[in-house]
Amino acid sequence: MYHTREATKRHDKVYALLGMSSDDPSAAGLSPNYTIPRKKLLQQLVEFLLFKEVSVETWEEREIAVIKSKGCILGQVSSVESCSARYDRQDVEITFKDTPKSLEYKREWGAW
Repeated sequence: MYHTREATKRHDKVYALLGMSSDDPSAAGLSPNYTIPRKKLLQQLVEFLLFKEVSVETWEEREIAVIKSKGCILGQVSSVESCSARYDRQDVEITFKDTPKSLEYKREWGAW
């Protein structure tokens, strides 16, 4: 979503997104702190957004995280395409697994 935006420090992207959150990130210890390693910051962020019963693996040199947890698989991403009209938009198609239509899930989602 914000992968095309530039930041002075890699922490900036996390703190910018937290600034738009309706939740209080300071309650989870996520006030801006540029002295903590980015790896620890990403782990705290995932625990804040999801819940503490997750395993998070991150790397300092890469902007990626592997999140492991227990849950129910509702479907899988079946395709991701860049939108030709906007360079920063992606169209994501999801194939849902045996979900009732009454839940009114959308099959396609756009992300900016």
